[in-house]
Amino acid sequence: MTQKAAEGLVYGIYLAVEGESIPPAVITVGQINPGTVAQVTMLGTTGDLEWEATGDGLKVRIPEAIRQNPPCNGAWALRIAFK
Repeated sequence: MTQKAAEGLVYGIYLAVEGESIPPAVITVGQINPGTVAQVTMLGTTGDLEWEATGDGLKVRIPEAIRQNPPCNGAWALRIAFK
């Protein structure tokens, strides 16, 4: 994860495991206070992603349209904006 604290942003990068060519249906991002999250997007795509709070962060759902046509190969970046 990386952050731009002054802009209220955190970027979570999911690295594909061997043999994985599309993003998973759900990406879990730990160590995030979900009560302060305003928006989650994936770089290279349009629209907000659905997410829900978990005990230790966020569970982000990746729509099938993005999974079947990912913006890149091997790694996918989530942009998490805070209130």
